[in-house]
Amino acid sequence: MLEALWSRLTPNAVQEYLVQIEVQGDWVCFKDAKYPPESVSGRENRFNVHGQACYYAASGIQCARAEVPNWNDRDLYSITPHTINAFDLPRFARDNKCENDFLRSKAEGGYAICQSFAQHLGNTAGVTGILYNSYEMHQQASEGLCLALFPESGQLVGATYFINDESHPDAPT
Repeated sequence: MLEALWSRLTPNAVQEYLVQIEVQGDWVCFKDAKYPPESVSGRENRFNVHGQACYYAASGIQCARAEVPNWNDRDLYSITPHTINAFDLPRFARDNKCENDFLRSKAEGGYAICQSFAQHLGNTAGVTGILYNSYEMHQQASEGLCLALFPESGQLVGATYFINDESHPDAPT
């Protein structure tokens, strides 16, 4: 299956699935207060392998809470308003009838296909952002979107990329 998907992901085809996301304080994430907000853990996750820098964000607090099991032990941050260019994985998966392949648990191989997909997009077309359906929201029969953001050349984002939202009424107390 992967080979067939990869063969369709030529640089020109990838361009058809790029979407501009106008961030207006609506994309959020939870961060561990022990570390600067612009840091990354380097742990393996859905789209990154161990040791690879990747930022994850959710399309709202409800989605972020679903994605981060210990969210109430972390600080809430929003992303500075700007435009993010990302690959629209939900649309690509719908068009290629493989949505469920990207909505599997780690034990079911969900991380492996997503990591391979991200690597292929980065190597083939220099894609550094992937918009995807929230696995956890999907498990709850709900919908939510997430972003996996790979810093270009592995460089971390600046200190002003994340804005602490501790005054938000839904922030952990």
